[in-house]
Amino acid sequence: MGSRRESDWQRIATRRRLILLLECGGQERAALERMLAGFGYNVSITADEQQAMECMQIVLPSLIIVDTERVDAASYGLIGRLKQEQGGERIPVIVLSRIAPQKAEEAIMRRKVAAFLLSPVNTEELFRVVQSAMEETPRRNIRIATRLQAFRDDAAESGFATQLSESGMFYETAEPAPVHSKHPVRIIAGNREIRAEAEVLYRSLSDDRSRRAPGMGMQFTRITSDDQNYLRLFILLRLRKSAHLSLS
Repeated sequence: MGSRRESDWQRIATRRRLILLLECGGQERAALERMLAGFGYNVSITADEQQAMECMQIVLPSLIIVDTERVDAASYGLIGRLKQEQGGERIPVIVLSRIAPQKAEEAIMRRKVAAFLLSPVNTEELFRVVQSAMEETPRRNIRIATRLQAFRDDAAESGFATQLSESGMFYETAEPAPVHSKHPVRIIAGNREIRAEAEVLYRSLSDDRSRRAPGMGMQFTRITSDDQNYLRLFILLRLRKSAHLSLS
């Protein structure tokens, strides 16, 4: 495929939490890109080894995913060369293939590969494997970007749930409540109103230097199992629909 322009790599270098997705004959590119973006990661796709090496010389990704039809000696050779790049030995590698790999346990034991996945990939399995490979404290639940109308029953002003998981949300509002305070909240998710009690873990003010919108990160401290299960399914369907649309 050849070399990318230097300006392309400079743009990629400004990204944080970058995942390098290397296509090697696999069929999951579009679905993977959508799911990983839905998890909150930046994704850079490279079509060959040369592009991957160029990327790594400018910015080291937090994770490399190799999407291939089958895992063979050439695949392990490619992974070995990526690991030999400066800083590459510290980058975890996940391999996605349609055919069960040979010598998988040996590769994991020798720390060449963090994990193997069979395609088509399961959304929850991908999330947990990615979290385990690249996060110091892996999240238990999938979190997605949303903009759902939300309410605090003890406040006049409504807001939006802009990050949502089955265990909490970021509540965007101009008037965030104090840290550790607890509040009854409602979220309109699809055709259902979710009710919960939530505690403020942190807050972001409008005059903060961070780019985060004003609001507060909240953890659900009381929610029915039915509502929690609905949120889990709602999030999975959002991710799966996004991945499916990318293939159509």
